[in-house]
Amino acid sequence: DTATSTEPSGETVTGLSAMYEKAKGFDEVNTLSDVSVRGPYVSGDTFAVLFAMTMTPKATGQPMPFEEVALYTVKDGKIVSESFLYGAD
Repeated sequence: DTATSTEPSGETVTGLSAMYEKAKGFDEVNTLSDVSVRGPYVSGDTFAVLFAMTMTPKATGQPMPFEEVALYTVKDGKIVSESFLYGAD
């Protein structure tokens, strides 16, 4: 239970339960639609996936396009880390 998840801000959580809670918190404040996934793009023990979607923060109700690249590292057949990269615009 040492898997890690890192956001562009540098915030990192460790452990599957912490990763689940982080994802649950995101889902509690956002609604996603029109999700598309490209990839995986593989190199050795790392792969990347591009996610494109419409994200609507529940607080504002204003939909906006959103893209992120997720980088995953695999060890012994399991994902041991994930990092998310967002567009600069």
